[in-house]
Amino acid sequence: MKLSMYLIGFIVLILGLNSGCQRSGLRPISENSVPTTAVAVVHFDFDRFQLKEDQKQFLVRQIQKWKGHNQLTLVLEGHADRVGEAPYNLELGARRALQVKWILVQEGFVPEQLVEVSLGQSRPLNDSNTPEERALNRRVELYLR
Repeated sequence: MKLSMYLIGFIVLILGLNSGCQRSGLRPISENSVPTTAVAVVHFDFDRFQLKEDQKQFLVRQIQKWKGHNQLTLVLEGHADRVGEAPYNLELGARRALQVKWILVQEGFVPEQLVEVSLGQSRPLNDSNTPEERALNRRVELYLR
């Protein structure tokens, strides 16, 4: 089941679809099990889950120090701004986390050491009143666990 959900997410990412995919097999995680400081944060364009090239390069540079440390777990926390309905934004956060997972697997991480979580619009960094504030909320935060 886990492998099939991963493959579905991979196919969706390859095709570049931006809507209509099913839940991506997120695993629940308690808030207490995640450190409070992200080791990396990448940002996304409005209503998109594909990383722009500069954000992808930033991510790859940031994760190099953990590459090959199979005992580590990286929690990939997907977020969205408050534009749109909460269920849609929860799914969008899931797709963003899955996109980051796919990149990390391509870079040599083992899928089992990567945990995707979507918080959708539930944990904004700010009030999302301006375009700049909303842009900061469209993100994936990476935490070591």
